[in-house]
Amino acid sequence: MKPDFIVIGGQRCGTTALFATLRQHPDIFMPRCKEPRFFAFVDQPLTFVGPGAEHFRQGVVSDEAAYQALFAPAAPSQRCGEASPIYLSAAQSSASAVAMHQLTPDVRLIAILRQPAERTYSAYWHHRRLGIEPLADFRDALAAEDRRRGAGWLPGFQYCANSRYATNLHSFLTLFPRRQLCILLYESWRQAPETVLKQIVSFLGVRDVALPKVARGINRATAPRNSRLAHWLDQPHPLKQLGSHWLPKTWRDRLVRWVRRANVTNPPPLPRDLHAELTESFRDDILELQVLLGCDLSHWLTTPALPSHKGARGRQD
Repeated sequence: MKPDFIVIGGQRCGTTALFATLRQHPDIFMPRCKEPRFFAFVDQPLTFVGPGAEHFRQGVVSDEAAYQALFAPAAPSQRCGEASPIYLSAAQSSASAVAMHQLTPDVRLIAILRQPAERTYSAYWHHRRLGIEPLADFRDALAAEDRRRGAGWLPGFQYCANSRYATNLHSFLTLFPRRQLCILLYESWRQAPETVLKQIVSFLGVRDVALPKVARGINRATAPRNSRLAHWLDQPHPLKQLGSHWLPKTWRDRLVRWVRRANVTNPPPLPRDLHAELTESFRDDILELQVLLGCDLSHWLTTPALPSHKGARGRQD
């Protein structure tokens, strides 16, 4: 069994909340594994290095039989789908589009796109929360992007490249008819989720039924209070091995989740000058995206009135 639809991205654009909501629709089946990442790595070796690489490799479903088995529990009447935002990343978008077109040419594709500078900043803080971004300064992390790509770090570290949506959508728009793509804006998803859901269920051809209220703040970007603790939670350690002998896995997982929640705070908002600088670097891609989608994205080219003083709090979903 293969998916009827795929949420291809983008990363840090609300796909986790969308996944959690769509799973509750009676006519839709989505496996518990939110990000199998299968199409990104068909016939490709997983040779990534750097922070988080081992954990990432363990989460990839690279075998076609294993991938299809994810959808085996679905009822015959249900539409099957999955959500792997890496499909729209700079490193994997072309390979993902080609693999999908070869194996599931009739699949429907859903993408949510966020103002590029804000997506870039949120991705950085997401990695800081996970303890895999070693650089405490956002500008330094941006400057390291090319070097990290050359060294074979995970695609998620390509903070700016992953925000160039026109470039990353090119293969999908070339290979698939436009009617098979539903491309949405993050601000619409945040401000009017019920309206966006109606659009999606219509696109998927399933019933427009009442769903539980869309959860807010799922997987939002946060800043670690203690970076060493955040890193330790994701790394092998003798204490963890010791704990595995006397504490059941369900309790270990609960404990880790509790510690993670206790170890985070809101990140500072993106400074206005840096927002403007980054947005200007994305200008050509935004203008190209306007043409591709046939919608007005001029609001993405303006700098919002964000507080820029040190220590200010802000939300970066």
